[in-house]
Amino acid sequence: MISITVQSSEGTVLAYAEHPEEAWLSVDRAYLPGDVIRITGSSRLRVRMDQALPAGEVFLPSGVMTWPVPAGEHRLAYAPGTIEFE
Repeated sequence: MISITVQSSEGTVLAYAEHPEEAWLSVDRAYLPGDVIRITGSSRLRVRMDQALPAGEVFLPSGVMTWPVPAGEHRLAYAPGTIEFE
């Protein structure tokens, strides 16, 4: 089972999806600083964090990936329009 959870900085679940083989999730609002995306599944998954970013294979020894949505100066590493913020 693969699951994707988007949580606010306070821990509120903003969006959730799960599927036995391939999970997809679209968030209906712009990300805010402190939002976190958590993906759980097998130890090897193919992940695409944004439609503007290429997919990549990740190795998850514990079966969990936690990705703080980049904010502030960390956003400079991403092209404009990628991972939209309010």
